Amino acid sequence: METQIKLTDNEVKAIKTALNYHNREQDLDDNATWLDEKRIAQELGWNKHQVAGLFSSMQKKGLLWEHEGYEQRWVKTKKAYSLRLVNVTDYCLTPDGINAYFDAIEQ
Repeated sequence: METQIKLTDNEVKAIKTALNYHNREQDLDDNATWLDEKRIAQELGWNKHQVAGLFSSMQKKGLLWEHEGYEQRWVKTKKAYSLRLVNVTDYCLTPDGINAYFDAIEQ
């Protein structure tokens, strides 16, 4: 028997912002449930440090995974903008995170 992951109200709100379909099967199939730190901060009225703490807690519960990579972004220098390769970290919900959300709202 699987134990159900208990979510806090803030975890539920954060996960909801990442869902694209608000339907368990479609969101599990989607593989694009990215968490947006700025959107979550705005939704919860938090700063980036509080969101980072929430993400850390969610990662320990197995609700999300961290993806580090590089992407091209426009970076402002003293005189102009230039296109540079920058290190970025993104967060994506795991299947457990999606299932925990739907389990919580279906109770």
